[in-house]
Parts: sequence; structure tokens; C-alpha cells
Amino acid sequence: MIRHLSRLSRLVRWRTLRWVIAAPALPFALWACNSTPLKEPHPLPEQQNDQYYEVNPVRDIDILFMVDNSPSMQEEQDKLNANFPVFMNELKKIPGGLPNVHIGVISSDLGAATNFKGGGPCAVPGGNRGIFQTKPNCGLDPNSRFISSFMDQTVNNFQGDISQVFACMANLGAQGCGYEHQLQATRVALYETVTKENAGFLRDNAYLAIVEVTDEDDCSAPTDSDLFNDDASFPMTTASFRCAQVGHLCNGQPPPVDTFTAPLESCTPKDGGRLIKVSEIVDSIRMLKKRPDQQILVSAIIGWPKNPMGVQYKYARSGAGNNLDYVPVCQSRNGGDANGGLRMKQFVESFGADGQVFSICDEDFSPAMKQIGEKLAAKVSNTCISVKLADTRPEDGIQPDCQVIDRVPATGGYKDDPIPPCTSGKKSAGGACWQLDPDPTCTESHRKMNVMRDKMPPQGTQQAIKCLTCAKADDPRCTYKNF
Repeated sequence: MIRHLSRLSRLVRWRTLRWVIAAPALPFALWACNSTPLKEPHPLPEQQNDQYYEVNPVRDIDILFMVDNSPSMQEEQDKLNANFPVFMNELKKIPGGLPNVHIGVISSDLGAATNFKGGGPCAVPGGNRGIFQTKPNCGLDPNSRFISSFMDQTVNNFQGDISQVFACMANLGAQGCGYEHQLQATRVALYETVTKENAGFLRDNAYLAIVEVTDEDDCSAPTDSDLFNDDASFPMTTASFRCAQVGHLCNGQPPPVDTFTAPLESCTPKDGGRLIKVSEIVDSIRMLKKRPDQQILVSAIIGWPKNPMGVQYKYARSGAGNNLDYVPVCQSRNGGDANGGLRMKQFVESFGADGQVFSICDEDFSPAMKQIGEKLAAKVSNTCISVKLADTRPEDGIQPDCQVIDRVPATGGYKDDPIPPCTSGKKSAGGACWQLDPDPTCTESHRKMNVMRDKMPPQGTQQAIKCLTCAKADDPRCTYKNF
């Protein structure tokens, strides 16, 4: 957790004042030793950047998996479950071991509106209603709807291995409604006022990680929608086609209810219309957190080609019934395929750098699960220096000017314990020293603060980091390409 100190301006003024006071004596001293005319001085602007980090950071993560349970998803569920341990292993690498996690699984099935006239699973009002999915004999304690594991897996609400428990819970089968409401199911699952069965999952200070796994695009519609009964407008069409036709634009226009081809890159989600706006769902989810830009991470394994260049968005007739269908945009070697998830992609990308998209057509989900785990682990254990640091001695390589202090809770406030750099060969009273480590994921500085410790300090200890930075981007000490 990072926050700028309120006394930053005072620190900046003090450093500036100190240099200004010292400056008048400088010309006289130089004149006494050298009669050569002095060049006009060009002082370099400087500023102090102060940051706080929690030494024992927030270690609570609420992880929601939305797993599509419509027909054709069994193979993808199997790949997800087989590679869940890869995801968990990244979280276990966080200092202190596996964080305190809640892990819930929901399906994409919300039915097909309350007035659906057809049969099958879509006729069940509300479908699975965003309720966490559990099964008997998965190892979860009775009356529990989501996995809970605390204190590096020493306090659990399940028996057995956490990955096996998840695999059992996430094996939802492929009998759900084909009008998938992936995004709306995610939203209602996270609002306890709507889905009381999920009470206790979300914690105020916890990070929220959302992982969407689906081979179709989102078809979230209002509960009173007539879309799913409108056979007159969509004769001889599949569910996938209907959802795409009302949810997408190509070259700024709705595609026809007919055969159609356009470059995938020319097609975008339609904002509103007969489906719920993606932006509305994004806003609702962001409202769940006080600091959504810092606390929410969204990932999706969806229908999307690794390289969309040259890929076609296409409607074509196929099958025994010669029905109009939305043609897949990617296909795996073993025959699995997926429709282009334009709305799903928009949802993920609405979370900026904290959104990740992967192709569900990949043969192996392990790279995706590893990257999702790495991203979440980095979010929890973030100590990136968020500004470009001044190089105080360029002739000696990169030499930043930083100070690090442990602010240990004490009666009436905090007790400051300065931490020396590891290069000094010394350690603090608490047995710690610091170093800046390369990390390309840290924007601006490309460095993170790494405090080497003999033992962890008391709970609630804060780490104050003060580093010299440049006030102007063209300052030569801050124009280096990288550390």
C-alpha cells in the first residue's frame, strides 16, 4: 500500500532552503582558491519523493472465478482445473507464504430472462443466480460456499489439498444456459444485498481478483428482456449469433441478420441496446472498493486470437439445420474453438494495467494461470518506486539517494528505526538493510525496494522511503534509459 506523506511539501522546502542557505558561501570559497572567472551556475532542480509501504502489507485476497458452464466448455474447465496449482504456486511465493484467501466459483448461467418461453436450462428463472457453486464431497466444510484459507494454509474451512478442492468445485459441467450472462453473474455474485448466499466473501480491505473463463461473448441482458423470445427477428439463428448481433458493431454499424464478414479489428462492443452496458457493470464493481485502482485485478481467458491481424469476424450458416451462427475466431489443435469475446475484452481492459486477456484456444492454460498469479502476487507485495530517481553520481553508475526507515508502532505513535543500505555492511537495530532491485514491471524507476530482514517486524510497522527525484523531466540525472 502506498500513500504520499502530508509533510512532503515541508520536506521539499527544507531541502531547498538548506541548499539555498549554503549557496552564498560557495562563490567566495572558490574565488579564494581560483582567480579564473566563474561560469554562471545552473542549479539542478530537485525534489524529495516520500512514500509509505506497509511492511506487513494487506494479505487478504478475495478471488472470484466465473466459469462458463454452457455446452462446449467441459474441455476448458478441465484445463483450468489442471493448471490451478500453477496459479496457487505464484501466490505461495509471496513473502510469508500463501495470503489469506477467499476463493469462490460461479457459473455464467442466469437463465434467459424471467419470461423465457423455451425449455431446457435457460427456462430456470435466474439460473444459478450468481451463487457460489459447491458440491458434496469436494472437501469443503458443511455450510461453506467458498474456500477460506488463512495464516499460510494453517487455518482452513476444507479438508485436503486446496487445489483439489477448487478443481472439484470448478468442475461445473457443460449443461448450463447457452445465453451466457458472464458479466452480470459476476456483478450479482459480489453484491451481498442481491445474493445473500455469498455473504462474508468480500472483505473491505482485501484485494479483489476476478478471473473469467469462457469461450463465448457476454450476453448479459435485463431480467425482463424480450431478446431471448424474439424468434421473429432472429429466425433460424443460434444463441451465439443472437447475442453477437445485438452486442457488436462492425465499422460502427450493427451487423446484418444474415451472412456477414468483416475484419475482427473493425468490430467493437455496442454500448447498450438490448444488452446491459459493459461500462455499467464495470462501474458497479469498482464501487465495491474504496481504492479500486489499487484493489481490483481482472483477468480473462476468453475467445480471442493471439494475433487478431487478418482474423475475420464472420456470420455463416452451418449444421444440419443450416442455422445462422457466429463463427469462432480461434481454434485449438484438438478441435476446441471460441467466439470473439468483444464485450468480455472491453470489461477486462476497463481496468487498465490491472486487466489481462488470454486466449482460451491455447493448448495449455499454465502460462495464463502463471501470469495471473504473478500479477496478483505483485499487487499484494508491491514495493515499486513509482518515480524516476535522480542519479547523484553518474560517473559511478546509477547512484540513487534514498533513506529507508521502519516506523514501528509504539506508545503514543511510532518509533523510527533507520535502515542502512546493504552495501554499507551494516544492519538496523531490527536486523535489516535495503537494496534497490531491478524490476521491469515498476514503471518510471524500474526498481523496487527490497528490505532484507533477519525477521519480520511487529504487525502494523510502516516502511518510510525517501528518495531524491528530479522536478523536471529533462534533468540529465533522470534521463537514463533504465537502471
